[in-house]
Amino acid sequence: MDTSKDSFEHARRLETQIRKARHHFEFGRTVIEHYKRQLEKYRAESRDTTTIEHFIGAFERSQKVFERDLTELTRRRESAP
Repeated sequence: MDTSKDSFEHARRLETQIRKARHHFEFGRTVIEHYKRQLEKYRAESRDTTTIEHFIGAFERSQKVFERDLTELTRRRESAP
């Protein structure tokens, strides 16, 4: 088996994973900012904010997972031979 071809394929897959992880992270950040603006609007209108607060909290927790995954993938790319 050709190890240079395997290395190239591995690097290509890793770059694809990084690109997808970055997209998820950036999209999540956009969603969180949108709902934070909605939350402020709800507060200004004296509306119940419980549901949106829970949603933002859950999304922020999942965002941390995406950030951790992106960091790990980037670390793996930088330490690759």
